[in-house]
Amino acid sequence: MADELSIADMMIRHHYNVENIITEFNEKQKNDGKSVFEVFQRMKWELEKHFFLEENAIFIFYDPKSKEDSRIVNHILVEHETMLKKLNEIEKKLKNNETVDISKFTKRLIQHKELEDNVFYPMLDNQLDEKQKLQITEKIKKLS
Repeated sequence: MADELSIADMMIRHHYNVENIITEFNEKQKNDGKSVFEVFQRMKWELEKHFFLEENAIFIFYDPKSKEDSRIVNHILVEHETMLKKLNEIEKKLKNNETVDISKFTKRLIQHKELEDNVFYPMLDNQLDEKQKLQITEKIKKLS
């Protein structure tokens, strides 16, 4: 698997895509209110897709090794649910042509991303054997 991307590499690429869309959303909101909703829909879709990948390509193959590992996974799942609810709230406001401030959402998303990038994904790459990593990376490719 030396020439294959690690789980961390694959999922960090997803984070990068979301970050770019958030930047675009903020720019559109300042300059072009008409296309804000369209950019928001792309942002929401990328996040939904990312959460789906984690929950259906990673968590089903990962068996936490400790209480701390379980705590991290549970925290990530709760964050997904919370962020999806917030996205739905933002969407309602945008549909009503309200201006939205996504700075708190973005801050939470960045904290979530940092937990995944700096703790969870490296933990997976260290704990899983090559067969498990291959199963996960293949599933990610299939679902992406």
